[in-house]
Amino acid sequence: MAASEFDEVAFFGAIEHSGARALLIGRQALIALGLHVMTNDYDFWIHTGDAALFNAATAPFGFAPNHPPEEAAARGRYVLENDERIDVLVSRTRTTVDGVTLAFDDAWTRACRAAEPR
Repeated sequence: MAASEFDEVAFFGAIEHSGARALLIGRQALIALGLHVMTNDYDFWIHTGDAALFNAATAPFGFAPNHPPEEAAARGRYVLENDERIDVLVSRTRTTVDGVTLAFDDAWTRACRAAEPR
């Protein structure tokens, strides 16, 4: 099966304009920062109430969730797939490999501050 043409710019724009609070994490986030790493999937951490908004933003790109929003929130994660894959974390907090607990709201606030024009 040949991979489809994936418009990453339109994809990120749709998420940005969806109203979903979504943070790109993982290797794709490192690529966005300019590091040269290889990965074939996308990883997002979203606010617990925003799964439906996030899913609606990605649906025009052919992505389908493997769990409905309510179940995804209870599970803490779900996957959106077509010939690309998006792993989605849905939780108020996450613990790093170093044992540090990070709250989504704190990470979101930091990301918004970092994105503000200087």
